[in-house]
This record gives sequence, C-alpha cells and structure tokens, in this order.
Amino acid sequence: MEFDLENPLTPLQEQQCDDIEALFASESDHTPSKNLSHFSLSIRRQAISSISQFSCDLDPFIPYLAVNYFDRFISTQSTPEPKPWILKLLAISCLSLAAKMNKIEFSVTDFQGDGGVIFDSQSIHRTELLILDALKWRMRSVTPFSFMEFFVSFFLLNNPQLAQALRDRATEVLFKIQHETIMLGFRPSIAAASALVYASHELFPSQFLCFRSAILSCAYVNKDELMECCNAIEDVTGGCEEVMGLGTLSCSDTPRNVLERHCSSSESERTSRAGGDRDVKRRKMSDVCNSVKVSQFGQSFWGG
Repeated sequence: MEFDLENPLTPLQEQQCDDIEALFASESDHTPSKNLSHFSLSIRRQAISSISQFSCDLDPFIPYLAVNYFDRFISTQSTPEPKPWILKLLAISCLSLAAKMNKIEFSVTDFQGDGGVIFDSQSIHRTELLILDALKWRMRSVTPFSFMEFFVSFFLLNNPQLAQALRDRATEVLFKIQHETIMLGFRPSIAAASALVYASHELFPSQFLCFRSAILSCAYVNKDELMECCNAIEDVTGGCEEVMGLGTLSCSDTPRNVLERHCSSSESERTSRAGGDRDVKRRKMSDVCNSVKVSQFGQSFWGG
C-alpha cells in the first residue's frame, strides 16, 4: 500500500489508524525545528527552487512531501553553507525519497548540477541514506493533509460538492503557503485547521462564524495559535481580511450558492495538475547535458 499524506499512520499502525490521539501525538516528530537561522532560510529557498524545477510533471503532493523532508533535515544541521551543487543534490534526493514513498516512477540518474556536474545514482542514494538517518527513518510524514478529514468533519456539510469545494480550496492554500518560512512555526494540525477556516470564510461567508466556532471547540486547537496562523495565511495570500476577527455575520443563514463554478474549476485544475489521480507517472526529463559525474561524495556531506 502506497503512502498517503492523508493517512500517514497506515499501514504501519493499522490498529491505531482511527485513533486521532495517535496522530496528534506524533506530529511533533515530523515538524521542522522552529529555530532555523537566516542562513538556513536562504538555502531553503534555493532548495525549494530546485525541487520545483525537477517536479513540474509530478503530482503536487510529491514535491510537497519533498519540501517537508528538506525542512526536517536542514533543521537538524548546524553546519556551514553547503556548496550549490550539494544543495541541489540534497533537493533531488528529497524528491527521490518522496517519489519512492508514493511508488512513483522517478529516475534518479543524470541530473545536471551547477558547473556541469552530473549527479549519478550512487551519489543520490548515499544522500538519501544521510537524510533517512537524520530523520530517524520517519518518512511517513505527518503533514497538514493528515488532519484534513478530521477537521472537515467539524463543518457538518451534508452536500458532497460543498465539502469537496472546501477541501479543494484548503488544499490550494496549503500548497501556496508551504514555501513561506513563516509557516514553519506552526504545527501541521494548526496549519490544516487554519487553511480550512480561511477557505470557509471565502466560500461560506454566511456560515463562517459557525464553522470557526466548531473548529475552536476541538480540544486539540488553541485559539491563539489558530488566530496567528490565519493571520499569517492572510498575509501570504493577500486574501480575506480579518478572518478571525469578523463578528457581524449570522450563522443562522444557509448558503444557497452551491459553488458550481468553484467545484468545476477546482476539478479541472486538479485533473490537469494531478492527471486525474495520484498514479501520475513522471515524463522523462530532457535537456540533460553530458558532463563530469560526481566522482567523490566525500566523508562529510557538507565537506568540499
């Protein structure tokens, strides 16, 4: 069974897959350190750029997982700045691991690095082992998507189209905000709850207060954290204003708009982006130049 970002505890812990307490208890083991230096944030941007460059034909959940691996790995390091080709090798290795976790065909050979360097499969494999060791082999990452269905259930949406529209919009928000360093300070569960609250404000304004109150009734949600995260999402997306501060809407109204346009456009975007499902096979990458292979990886990952 392939790894599913929405069900990270299966199949390794099938007896606990319905136990939400286990999910919340495990999220701290899959969260990057909050104390990334400015230097680390700089190399993070470079790595994310490389991950995006090599994943344009992949299901977007795969680069999302790769960035998660990179964030967790780099937050364990306290080393000088790596050379650009090493940083790109690290990004490709995170992407390779993410593809393997999703059982996606993804060639790890003949990637061109800076200065004409070619990353061979042996170098990538050794880097993967370095990442695995640093992450203590916890590769079934707990991300905001792991909490999506749990929090969606608080909205009590009987119309499947409305529920799907909410998921789709929250998913779009999560994809958009992952690259923002400010989001590293929030637990995955808070990011998920905040993305759904933000999406509900956009899609169901007349029901927003009810939805917000429902999320805040959850014992796992801290109001201050939720407010801070919603405000961060607002700053990043430039969308709805004062999501947590609105107090004049009535929750007695029922939304009459079934969001047909949103549902159809989301479905179209999802189909074109993911190829209809998560079994998207990678198209062969082109424009790879023949040059010098990495002959020595070195005893130290960050070394010359």
